[in-house]
Amino acid sequence: MISAMSNMFAMYPAKASDAGITYPDVNTWPTYQVEGQKVGYVPIPIHTINDDIDYTLNPDMICPRQAYLWYYVTQTQQYINLTKANQDLLNKLTAITGMEITLSNLWVVADSLFIEKTWNKTWISGITDDMYKQINETNDIIEYWNNGLQLEKYGGIDFSIEIPKIRGGSLLWSIIGHIQQKIDCIKNPNQDSCGFFNKLKYYVYSAHDTTLAALFSTLRLSHTNWNEDGYPHYSSAVTAELWQMVNGTYYIKVSS
Repeated sequence: MISAMSNMFAMYPAKASDAGITYPDVNTWPTYQVEGQKVGYVPIPIHTINDDIDYTLNPDMICPRQAYLWYYVTQTQQYINLTKANQDLLNKLTAITGMEITLSNLWVVADSLFIEKTWNKTWISGITDDMYKQINETNDIIEYWNNGLQLEKYGGIDFSIEIPKIRGGSLLWSIIGHIQQKIDCIKNPNQDSCGFFNKLKYYVYSAHDTTLAALFSTLRLSHTNWNEDGYPHYSSAVTAELWQMVNGTYYIKVSS
């Protein structure tokens, strides 16, 4: 929500003369300085739904099919070999944290340590720089696998096709649906369904690093962070722009 609000504040800047028009003219309204003048933030409605029912932006939603596929990932020789190679690390982390740490939940430790490091907090006793490096390198591999990347087929399952459909497919089709509707309304603007889309210039989804990584996998990118290992960093974004050629055809420009 904070990311979405920041995005909207930048998209719709105000002037001091807008007080009482685009934002409330009251002393308690939040303001910022522009050329020595107080300017109020323009309130933009942002719609959200609970994370546990968000099948578009939450790739980790409870899904029997995803649980089924991940079970088979854990049966692959790749998963077994990576577990064996990191068993000492997993045992140490289990002892330090008081919870059983496996490859499947290693991200919990990786995230916590990253946040503490970012904010210059002291790590819990027992964590070393070498361990942190090993945790991140191992977790990067798991993040690939979470999104169906870099996995060999197992039991007739092509994870690179099946997992992305579940984790990022809903968002991809939402984007495609909006683009198709916009094109249709450009061609036929008088349709009843085009009242909203005729003026639509910008549509934003605000979610998490896991959301972007899942979307990248549906686009058949080879990395979870555009062209890097690991998940996208704070404030990362992807844009999908609809362009019309001089000959009337359309194309999509995707950038990050």
